Amino acid sequence: SLRTGGFRLYRKPAVGEWDLDLESAWRWGQRRLGGADVAQPNAPLDVNAWMTVLMLGRTFAIANQPRLALEYYFASGDEDPLDKTYGQYERLFGARRTDLNNTSIYGPLTPANLSAPALRLDMRFGEQADLRIKYTRASLASASDSWVIAKLRDPTGRSGSFIGHAIDTRWRFRPALGGLDFEAGISALLFGNFARNVPAGPVGKRSVFSYMQVSYRH
Repeated sequence: SLRTGGFRLYRKPAVGEWDLDLESAWRWGQRRLGGADVAQPNAPLDVNAWMTVLMLGRTFAIANQPRLALEYYFASGDEDPLDKTYGQYERLFGARRTDLNNTSIYGPLTPANLSAPALRLDMRFGEQADLRIKYTRASLASASDSWVIAKLRDPTGRSGSFIGHAIDTRWRFRPALGGLDFEAGISALLFGNFARNVPAGPVGKRSVFSYMQVSYRH
């Protein structure tokens, strides 16, 4: 039983102008949680969680109209798994393919227990093609809560909080005729101390994903 209240300030991108997207929300209510790492499984927990997303960018009036933006995603985590309060801001709705992930298939980040500053560059090539390059430094908002997508957690917090460096690139092309959309991209996550040290964590130093897709619009 959850309630969420929030606000949003938005100014859309325009050539030669600054743009802004600021959104913040607070969630409260009650929920039940099971599992061995909970003090009283299925006992009601008071929910107290919040999130903030900030995107500040500028589109330059030069060739390809590059837009350079600073972004910051924050979604609170659960500080103490044994208390009677649940502090993780969960992603209850929405697609997995967002500004945090290139695709819904490969998406190591989600707005839950996340602190992630980012730098993003968008460029246009006429009316039919665009390019995006993005770097994100991803950490857990709470070291004792889980890396939600990977379902990994160190309740002691001793594994650290730094998930890793996420790099995403995406190229899209939409021909004038035919209703076809072409897209290709490469994503990589260079593991940080949490990913390397957490019990049952991933093997190796990185994960890399590439894709190509064709869509038909009618």
